[in-house]
Amino acid sequence: MTAADSVCDDCRQREFASRAQKDALHAPQREFIVTNLLLAINIAIYVWMVLKHVSPTSPSSDQIIRWGGNYGPLTLGTEPWRLFTALFLHIGFVHLLANMWALFVLGRLAESLFGRWSYLSTYLLSGLAGSVASMLWRPLGVSAGASGAIFGVAGALIATLFVGKLPLPKQSTRTVLITLVFWAGFDLLYGIWKAGVDNAAHIGGLVTGLILGLLLGHHLGSSRQARVFRERLFMAAVFVVFLFAVFVWRKNGYVSDLERARVLISNGVVDEGIRQLQVAANRRPDEPYILLLIGEASLKKPDYPKAEQAFGRITLLKPDDPIGWSNLAQTFAAEQKLPESAAAWVEAAKLSKANGTAAWFNAGQVYAHIDKQEDAIKAYQNALALSPNFPQAWAELGLVQLRSGLNEQAIVSFGRAVRIVPADPNLRLLLGNAYLAAGKQSEAQEQFFQASKLRNAMQERSRQLQKQPTAQPNVPAIKK
Repeated sequence: MTAADSVCDDCRQREFASRAQKDALHAPQREFIVTNLLLAINIAIYVWMVLKHVSPTSPSSDQIIRWGGNYGPLTLGTEPWRLFTALFLHIGFVHLLANMWALFVLGRLAESLFGRWSYLSTYLLSGLAGSVASMLWRPLGVSAGASGAIFGVAGALIATLFVGKLPLPKQSTRTVLITLVFWAGFDLLYGIWKAGVDNAAHIGGLVTGLILGLLLGHHLGSSRQARVFRERLFMAAVFVVFLFAVFVWRKNGYVSDLERARVLISNGVVDEGIRQLQVAANRRPDEPYILLLIGEASLKKPDYPKAEQAFGRITLLKPDDPIGWSNLAQTFAAEQKLPESAAAWVEAAKLSKANGTAAWFNAGQVYAHIDKQEDAIKAYQNALALSPNFPQAWAELGLVQLRSGLNEQAIVSFGRAVRIVPADPNLRLLLGNAYLAAGKQSEAQEQFFQASKLRNAMQERSRQLQKQPTAQPNVPAIKK
C-alpha cells in the first residue's frame, strides 16, 4: 500500500465519522432501526410480563427465572440460552426506564458511528459476556437486564472516541468522552454501594466493549477492508466469549448439581438428592449454600449428626450469618441438646439485629423448657423490644414470670396480650390466674367471667354454622 492510499483511507474514515456524528445529532429517530428494535423488544417483554401478572415494580426471583432470567443452576446446566434471554428482561419499571433511557441516548451515537451490524454485534456480545461474568461472580444469584450490553456500548464508544481518527473538535470529543466515563464510573460505584445490583455483568460488558472499541476505532467506514476486519473481529470475539463461558462452566458448573438435588429432595427422593449434593460438595467443599442444602436434606432424612456437621461448618465459614446459627439451633433441638440449641438461637438473634424477633422468641422457649427462667425472661423481653405487638410472646413471658413468682409482672404481660387480642378466652384465663396468684380475687373473677362469655359465644357461633345447610357441590354436567 502506498502512502497516498493510506491518506485516502484516513480521509474516508474521517468523512464517515463526520457523517455519523451529524446523523446521531440530527437524523430522525426512524433512521435508528437497531436501537428502535432493541427498545421495542425490551419494552414489549416488560409489558407482556405485567399482563401475565408479574409485579410491575418488584417481580420475585421465581418470576424472573420463569421468564428466562440468568440463574446459575439452570444456566450452567441444561439451559445456557438464559445468558441471552436475560438481556431482555427487567426487574421492575425503574430498572427498565433507566436502561432504556441509556440505550436511547447511547444507541443513536453507536449506531451512527459503528453501523447497524457492528453496533448490534457489540451490544449482544457485550451483553453475553456480562451474563457469563455474572455466572462467574454470583453463580447462585438471579440476574436480568440490558445493563451489561449497554455498558458494552458505552465502553466501545469511550475507546473509539479515545483512539479513533474522528474529525471532531478536541473540545467536543473531550466533552462526550468525559460524560461517558463519568456515567460508567458513577453506575459502577452505585453498583458497589447498592445491594442487589449485578456489577459483575456491568464490568464484563464494559471490558468487552472497551476491547471491541479499541479495535473498531481504527476501522470505521464502509470500505471493503474495514468491513472484512470488522467481520473477522466479531467472529474472533464470539470465540473468546465462548471460551470464557467454558471456563466459567468448568469453575462453577457444580451449581447445576444443586438444582438436580433440590428437585430430587423436593420430590421426596432424599437419599439420591444427598448423593447429588455430595458430588457438588466434592468440587466445592467450603461452599456455604451446598452445606446448607446438605443440612436441610439430612434433617428430612433424618440424619441429625450429618445435619449438625453441615450447619456447624457454615457457622465456621460465615460466623456473622444468622442462617447457619438458626439451622444449627433447630438441629440441636431435634437432638435434644437444648442448652446448645438455646445458645445457637441467641447467636442467631444477635446477628439478625432488627429481624431477630423469632430467634429471641425461640431462645426463650428453649430456656423456659430447661427451667432457666431468668434467661427465658430476657429472651422474651428482647423479642418484644423488637415486636411489641406480639401477643404470644407476651403470653409466654407472663407464664415464665408466673412460675418465677413475679405475679405483678405476669399481670402486666398477660394484660398486654389481652389488649392486643381481646377476644381470646385463653388469654383471659391466664390473666385471671395471674390475678389469683396475686390475691386479687375480684379482678380474677371478672377475667374468668369474660373468658366464659367469650367461650360461650364461640360455641354458639359454632352451633349456628353446623345448622346451616351444606351447599351442594357444583359438578359440571357431562354431555352424553
